[in-house]
Amino acid sequence: MGRPARPTTLTLPKLTRQAFVRYWIPVIGWLIVIAIESTLLSAARTGSFIDPILHAIMPWFSMDTIEHIHEVGRKVGHFIGFGLMGYFFFRAFRGTHHIHQGTEEILRRKIVPAGKQLFTELWQWSWAAWAIVGSSIVATADEVHQMSDQSRTGSARDILLDTVGALFVQLLILAVIRIRIRNKSDIPQPARVS
Repeated sequence: MGRPARPTTLTLPKLTRQAFVRYWIPVIGWLIVIAIESTLLSAARTGSFIDPILHAIMPWFSMDTIEHIHEVGRKVGHFIGFGLMGYFFFRAFRGTHHIHQGTEEILRRKIVPAGKQLFTELWQWSWAAWAIVGSSIVATADEVHQMSDQSRTGSARDILLDTVGALFVQLLILAVIRIRIRNKSDIPQPARVS
């Protein structure tokens, strides 16, 4: 008789250095930016130089109004900053998925094999959900860190705001991908298998 059949093993493509740099370094870089901001830029610290500038630009506003504008600006910064965190997490999860599937080329060329849909190769709920969860964990860590600084206070509302920022960006990514796929003039058609 013949030799026994060797068991086949599934080998996944490794997360190459180039792919790590492409997908995960932006996440790590933005985490560092958030950590620096959280450590160095409290409202009192930024207010000492931003409030006088705002008052010089808008002298008709009282200092209370200027401080309120400054606080709103900080909250908008939270929203945008953690929206970007969600974007970077989404890219990293999606890119890592495609590396392990051996389909990373889809992300660059936007061409999918026959039988697959471009939309599901570019956006999946799981990537968005993990991006929101990751951003929420970072937001929670940021607020816990702020509680350890006597000049700052942690806030559950800031965690919620940060998480909503990440959610908003996931919905924005979804909308942009849907629009781009509908408007197929800028995305090549799926490849046909002969």
